[in-house]
Amino acid sequence: MVMLYELCDGKGYKMIPKKYRSELDNIQTAIKITLKDLENEGKGISFYKNELKKIPEIPRYVRVNTLKISKEDVIEKMLKEGYQISNDLNNAKEFCVDVDIDDLLIFSPKARIYDHYLIKSKKLILQDKASCLSSFLLSPPPGSKVIDTCAAPGMKTSHLCALMNNTGQVYAFDRDKRRFNDLKDNLLSSGAENASVFNIDFLKVPVEKLPYDEVEYALVDPPCSGSGMIKRMDSHIDDEEIDKNRLHGLGNLQAMILKHAMGLPKLKKIVYSTCSIHEIENECVIEEIMKDENIKNTFRLVNALPSWKERGLNKYDFGSKCLRCNPTTSKTNGFFVAVFERI
Repeated sequence: MVMLYELCDGKGYKMIPKKYRSELDNIQTAIKITLKDLENEGKGISFYKNELKKIPEIPRYVRVNTLKISKEDVIEKMLKEGYQISNDLNNAKEFCVDVDIDDLLIFSPKARIYDHYLIKSKKLILQDKASCLSSFLLSPPPGSKVIDTCAAPGMKTSHLCALMNNTGQVYAFDRDKRRFNDLKDNLLSSGAENASVFNIDFLKVPVEKLPYDEVEYALVDPPCSGSGMIKRMDSHIDDEEIDKNRLHGLGNLQAMILKHAMGLPKLKKIVYSTCSIHEIENECVIEEIMKDENIKNTFRLVNALPSWKERGLNKYDFGSKCLRCNPTTSKTNGFFVAVFERI
């Protein structure tokens, strides 16, 4: 892999031992032939470069970490630094407060905010608006007991802690060791003190036993294709080229996690979300859940954020109750959210 990098993007043959050069020549020739074939089919590098140019530029979203600073203090500091409040966001020094999420600020796409000292100190957190919707729509009150089923890297978890004013208890799970370490680090640096983290598969958690049998709110943001992320090309790839087997596998896993969370005996409200644009991971999962007789008689799908314009696919009776995001209409990454409440 290192030698291929040097051949394609590094210093070339100078860094590659002579005994490997013949084999790498063959690989390089095969790559060139494949690229040429793709170009002839209209799916080469030039195609994807043009498609990337079509992707709308979205603003920079910054969540105020209210565990460390108030929104008012942030605005005051920004104004002193020469920033101006404006909904236009044409200038790199313009920003405004989001109309839906009160602790979210919106900066111009041109703003060099990523290396700001408030970002480095975790008083501000770079987080796309779509990603903030899950915790915002769950909004567990202070003192609540909450489960975050697939919590890493922890931005949604820290948002939950902030909404709860660091009171109550958030049980955060992630089965991946590396991502779990990221989760711990991010919660520590953001000042989240009411979260307990566990490096375990949520599907193995005994939801009917202490202390989880007291949980009233749950966030299910499970592993997904990530196809909604703006710099990915999934939305520009023909359906037949998408790995449907992988998507069906993800959809099954997502439904299993959501069903398991709905087994929490005192659960009042649960939010399901993905950063995917694919129906299989979104409406199809909700449809499967709603066909389950036990769940259907216990939970109802509620109208998530009625003021939001883009809804779920209208081919489903429940589609209008779900929420979708995309770069064109909502100026965010692609996202899907559904909210259930106990009947």
